[in-house]
Formats: sequence, structure tokens, C-alpha cells
Amino acid sequence: MEEPKIIELAVAFLSGILITLTGALLSRYFQNRTDKSKKKEAARFKVYMNLLEIHSNYFWVFTAELHNEEVRAEVKHRLNEVAWKTADLLRENDGLEYHDEIMDFLFNEGITTARERYQLIQSITDKLSKLVNPKYTQKINKITSENMDSIAERGIKKSNAPASHNL
Repeated sequence: MEEPKIIELAVAFLSGILITLTGALLSRYFQNRTDKSKKKEAARFKVYMNLLEIHSNYFWVFTAELHNEEVRAEVKHRLNEVAWKTADLLRENDGLEYHDEIMDFLFNEGITTARERYQLIQSITDKLSKLVNPKYTQKINKITSENMDSIAERGIKKSNAPASHNL
């Protein structure tokens, strides 16, 4: 074989290795980005679901404060349990949206009233809902508005909606 053919074969071989290596590295890079994105999305959803549970239970704290009553022990226990699960998720997934606001809601003793804290959790869940499930949020807000208009017009009536409290 001639020397130029050997050089051509060596260059082709090395080019093939370089192209394959570059492709593998790019594939790994984009796969890692996709995996991180999916992990963040899953963590966001878990935090959101926890905050919805906290929000629904915190209503009882707000109500107890209004009536100057003690919060039931099982409500306190459940709130504490879900709050720490949420804090753990935030620790595992630093950089989630509204991280600081959630931490303030969970831990900041400077928020002195249940009403103020309840408004904060409402604000956080509203904002997160637009990231987690925007179509659901848009539709449920429309239904809620229509239901409120209906109640204002005809009062609370028995409902046939499966998710209704007045079924």
C-alpha cells in the first residue's frame, strides 16, 4: 500500500472515532438535560400536590384562629407531616419555582396570623398551578366562576355533579 492511502485510511478511521465520540457526548448531554427537566417537573408536581393538601388543611387553622379556638391535634399532625415532606422535597430539588415563598410559608415565624399565611399559600398554589397543570387550572377556575354565579342567582341547590359537595 502506498503511504498516502494509509494516511487517508488513518484519517478516516480517526474521523469516524471522533464523530462517534462527539455524537455520544452530545447524546449524553441532551439526555442529562432531559432527565433533569423530568426530575424537576416531577418534584414540582409533588410539591404542588403537598401544598394543595396543606392548603386544604390550613383552612382549619385559619378558621380556628377566627373563632379563637384550638386547632384539632390530627390537623396539626397532618400539616406538620406534609410540611416536612415538602421541605425535604425542596432540599432535594434546590431551585424549584417559588422556593423562597414556600419556605417562608412553612417556617417563617414573622408571619403572625393564620390569615396572612393562608393568603400566602393561596398565592403560591395559584402560581404553581399555572406551571403544573395550566389547562386544568383554567377550566376549574371557569367552572368555579360559573358555579358561583349560579349560586348567587338561585342559591345552593342539590347537585348531580359527581365531585360536588351537594350531591
